[in-house]
Amino acid sequence: MRARIATTLSALAARLEGGRDYLDGDRPNALDVYAATFLTPLCPIPESDCPRLQPSPRQAFGTAREEIGDAVPRALLEHRSRMYERHLGWPIEI
Repeated sequence: MRARIATTLSALAARLEGGRDYLDGDRPNALDVYAATFLTPLCPIPESDCPRLQPSPRQAFGTAREEIGDAVPRALLEHRSRMYERHLGWPIEI
């Protein structure tokens, strides 16, 4: 399963080659939103990034990050940050 996740993440990252900001064109679409939100549990989530996240889910997200986080390509981490900063709102509200 880990290999399949890594393959999927690599395929998404390949869509950002050439300095593209979005996964499928010049503007964000549902794929960009889904990718950014899906990646959140696989990224560090300091309290300043999501102040209302309760300790239990924060711990669960940390477990996911420990298991799969190193498989997330840098291009997708940058895409996630860009999506939250430009379109989804920062800090993350839940």
